[in-house]
Amino acid sequence: MLAALLLGAQPYFALAHPALPPTTDLAAAKAHNIYLVTCVPKNRNDDDNPTPSANFTAIAYFRQPLNVTNVDPDTKAPKPDKAALVAQPPEPWEGVRWKVKVWNDKVFSASIAADAATGAKGSLAGDAKLGDEDYVCFKDGETAVRIREDGARGNCVADYWCAGLEAGKGKGR
Repeated sequence: MLAALLLGAQPYFALAHPALPPTTDLAAAKAHNIYLVTCVPKNRNDDDNPTPSANFTAIAYFRQPLNVTNVDPDTKAPKPDKAALVAQPPEPWEGVRWKVKVWNDKVFSASIAADAATGAKGSLAGDAKLGDEDYVCFKDGETAVRIREDGARGNCVADYWCAGLEAGKGKGR
């Protein structure tokens, strides 16, 4: 009898607590975005160049959704508000729980599913966290980003795109 009562109430639980996964349309409306990128270094013409001499992985943080007005004039690729080197040479994002200290001692972590690389663009891939802000990550593989930070400069392709779940909560600083 208790089982019948619980089974009869199941549709109401689903309405009160929907368990639908986030969609890329919903996530695209969020203000804070992080791209997990693989980059080819862009060398400067000076001896003080700290840019890695080999390809590298990095995170690119945008305070606002990508916008065509915030692009590098040379490559037409968007420039993030902040970026941080993760691994050089590049290592896969998939199947690893990354945890690195980034600007101003914030901690960035990401967990991308081991099989996420085989997913379609826009498919749910994992999650990330920057400071106290949570992100949901989706397969990308196409978005171009240009990093020009002190520790890394390069032309990058986003392997994954992570959208902030609480717009306005973190400042990424």
